[in-house]
Amino acid sequence: MSNVRLATTTTAAAEAGQRFRVLALLALVVLLDQTTKRWAWQHVDGSIINRGSDMLAGPRIGHWYADPSTGALLDLAGLGLLITAYVVLVRRRRPTIILVSAALAIGGWGSNQLDRVGLHSWTAPGSVRGAVDFIALSHYRINLADVLITAATLVLGASLSYRSGTAIYRRLRRRRKTSVQPRTVTGSMSRGAASRNATGLLR
Repeated sequence: MSNVRLATTTTAAAEAGQRFRVLALLALVVLLDQTTKRWAWQHVDGSIINRGSDMLAGPRIGHWYADPSTGALLDLAGLGLLITAYVVLVRRRRPTIILVSAALAIGGWGSNQLDRVGLHSWTAPGSVRGAVDFIALSHYRINLADVLITAATLVLGASLSYRSGTAIYRRLRRRRKTSVQPRTVTGSMSRGAASRNATGLLR
């Protein structure tokens, strides 16, 4: 009974530590992203305010985000999805690479969403609602959060694919072993029976 209690206590402590580490990483991402945005708005020529559109969403989605009513609803829905993603991430223990990459992606998305629900008044005083984009990428502008989102999503996808592929490979190997073992036993029994028959004939 004491061993069960000790295991439960250890698991709870590990999960609590994981939640703390994820929250600390989220806070660090938001702090770095917001600080660079504020600095860029004051010192980097060509900085723009992105209300929600990007090279993937297209102009129609950008128009929805720019509208005060639909934009606010989309921003709140985005925050709700990010909170859900955080809860799913920390509900059980994860490998470090998956935990860190997912936290970086959530932190980047969360920082951009926080811009659109009020933090833009600190990063870009006097501007319209939106995130500051200042890193030139062809004829687009992005920010630190976008870089973290892209890199972390690639690492997360590669890690999940690798773990999935490894799990499938192990299952196939187990099935192959279980299908081969009965044949080996049957073959041994057949050889034993044949040996006994031959012995009987010699007698």
